Amino acid sequence: MNTQLRILVQLQEVDSEIQRLEATKGDLPQRASALRGRKEALEVKASELRKDLEQAKRDRAQAETDFDLLKEQKAKYQKQLLSVRNNREYDAVTAEIEAAEKGLDQLESRIIELLDAEGRYQSELEKTEKELSEVSAELEQVEKALAEKAAQVEAQLRELSNRRERLLLQVERPLLSSYERIRKAKGGLAVVPVARGACGGCFTQIPAQRALEIRAGDRIFTCEVCGRYLYWKDDTYSGSR
Repeated sequence: MNTQLRILVQLQEVDSEIQRLEATKGDLPQRASALRGRKEALEVKASELRKDLEQAKRDRAQAETDFDLLKEQKAKYQKQLLSVRNNREYDAVTAEIEAAEKGLDQLESRIIELLDAEGRYQSELEKTEKELSEVSAELEQVEKALAEKAAQVEAQLRELSNRRERLLLQVERPLLSSYERIRKAKGGLAVVPVARGACGGCFTQIPAQRALEIRAGDRIFTCEVCGRYLYWKDDTYSGSR
């Protein structure tokens, strides 16, 4: 077999084994990634809700302070009303009392609105924190399972990666570039055997003469349909197809 083709076959075997081992992790990496994103989003949401809740509490505290001060002023004006000496003073004090009452009504409405807002923020925060706790727990389980699975194949993957690096050094650069391009485009499979007279990748029948040439192994051939590199593996082929 052509030396470069033999190295490509070995490289494909290594890459296929790496792909198989990575696949044993299943959808755990994707699930972990999705859960991390969800956790981060919930953490941001919870943080914003806490800020909104604290601001509503501060605003309500200020409104209650203003309410108490205005209530004291109203009481002061009402007391002054008892000592007015003429209609002009009476009208002035009465106007102050009316303004205080209007202000108190507005502050009371504002306090009620802020209490409602606090309730909404608190309820949404509790809901968000509960969901965050659930997502965090699920993420912990998924990451633990992923770590266990990775530990099982880590040594194998390390050895395969080392073998791959050694093989890469032996492949001619243009051929390697082509191999990587085909592998990426064809689901990880760039080098396939001729099995039962057909391409092992797309299963297209190989012409008898071309099959004989591939079997000789002196040159590198690609499938005319899928473009994958071909090598001979089918010893049962008789050349009669």
